[in-house]
Amino acid sequence: MELNYRLKEILYQCDMHTKRINYAKNKIDFIPLTPQKYEYLSDEEIEHLDQLIFRFSKLQDSIENKLFPLILEIKGEDIKPMSFFDRLNSLEELKFVTFDEWIELREIRNSVAHEYFSNIYQIVDSLNNLYEASNSLLKIYDNCKKLLGLQNG
Repeated sequence: MELNYRLKEILYQCDMHTKRINYAKNKIDFIPLTPQKYEYLSDEEIEHLDQLIFRFSKLQDSIENKLFPLILEIKGEDIKPMSFFDRLNSLEELKFVTFDEWIELREIRNSVAHEYFSNIYQIVDSLNNLYEASNSLLKIYDNCKKLLGLQNG
């Protein structure tokens, strides 16, 4: 499949996840969470948090597994023999993302995905971190588009 077509497909997916993240964030006016606030969240508020978690994970997966490899292909890299960490190092050299920031975003996502519902303090901490980390994830995506010449600024 042609690189430009693949790129358009991936960007469309990422744009949809971005749109949903922004929608959820606009509905979430109760961050930072505390254990007390968390216990009294309405079903609708939980739904917005769930959407944020889901779309954060989907956007990060799409960027990591689809967009990043395609960027490297566009830049002429042979990605087949490269490990994920090699790819991330190459992307850092090209100024698309920093290695440490991406690893931190993965850890934050994993903390929410593997939350233990008996520890409310961990849940609240993970949700607060994910909310803040969504800003970084969106900036990375915007930076990718900018460096690909698809967005001004």
